Amino acid sequence: MPHLVGVGLRFVAVLIDGILLMIVGYLLSLVFGGSKSSGFELQGPGAFLWFAVGFAYYIFFEGTRGATCRFSPIMTAVFPPPIALET
Repeated sequence: MPHLVGVGLRFVAVLIDGILLMIVGYLLSLVFGGSKSSGFELQGPGAFLWFAVGFAYYIFFEGTRGATCRFSPIMTAVFPPPIALET
């Protein structure tokens, strides 16, 4: 069951997401020719695809699970679970 966590764990969670998306960006730079010895650079279609993958990542995971992959290891969610209201 997800629970609420503090700012520190949420920062770690965002860091995990960033690392995952940077890996995707690097792989895309290998395909689109933007890889350099000092890093990588994405322009044009490669950059557009990277942004699209990032948006799709957040939309898919938060829409279907209520959390991205980053939240799974620390068991948090964007929204607390729904509460049943008695009438």
